[in-house]
Amino acid sequence: MRVASAHNSWLVADKSFCAVGDSARLAFVTGEVFPVSDSAANPDRFVQWIHLWKADRRAISKFAVEGEGVAASVKLDRPGVHVFAVELKPRFIELEPEKFEEYLRDEKAEGALQVFRARADKEAPGREMYTKFAKTIVRAKGGSDSSGAEWRVGHRLEIIPINPPEEWQVGASIQVRVLFEDKPAIGLTLSAGHEGLAADTYSTSIVVDSEGQAVVPLTGPGLWFLRTHVIRPIADSGEDAKTSDREGDAPKAEWESFWASITFRVDGDDGKPIKPE
Repeated sequence: MRVASAHNSWLVADKSFCAVGDSARLAFVTGEVFPVSDSAANPDRFVQWIHLWKADRRAISKFAVEGEGVAASVKLDRPGVHVFAVELKPRFIELEPEKFEEYLRDEKAEGALQVFRARADKEAPGREMYTKFAKTIVRAKGGSDSSGAEWRVGHRLEIIPINPPEEWQVGASIQVRVLFEDKPAIGLTLSAGHEGLAADTYSTSIVVDSEGQAVVPLTGPGLWFLRTHVIRPIADSGEDAKTSDREGDAPKAEWESFWASITFRVDGDDGKPIKPE
């Protein structure tokens, strides 16, 4: 698996629309082909699983490895939009310089790539701490759709839908706001994809505008994802790196990255728009 692929993670729900009182199965998966998981994360890596409904925020404590993913089952006990989100602990990775440069090229991290090429020690490996965030949306019948700030979980890097799910139909679009460290993530690349695409490919990539927003066209039905990332030298953050998963005199990271994704379903499994009854 390529390094870029290892950073491709999603939180996927087995349904996008259900009756109040039904349960949804959520699975955190990592892989090259969306939404197939190649391996399960260690449950100890999770900082939190969150269930957000309007202003009500609940922690999900029961999750475990199931096959190649980490899964939880959650009851949707109220109508309307439910947001589910996970955050993982930062993790250390070290790559040979040519592999790290390849990784930055694959991710089109041009600014980071220029800094890495200009480093004094050309033989030094790339040492990075990476952090993952993932979200998904599920609706329960009987409530009006909502959108905006109440869907914000508070992740350091987060993709937040602006328009309601009833508008996420084939031929229409999803509008999102991207925030990094509580500010509009101006200039980040937001990539979109859906089930059925080849490994590590996207249907489109859009640069986030001056207000931290992007509009993504929805060209077909089925399960979709949006993903974005920040890769930067730790010196730019003004913080010291923490060497999670490292012991003793292991070297510190000089780089840090943050990865965010959100999944949602466009139309129904029968190709018809899903609308509350």
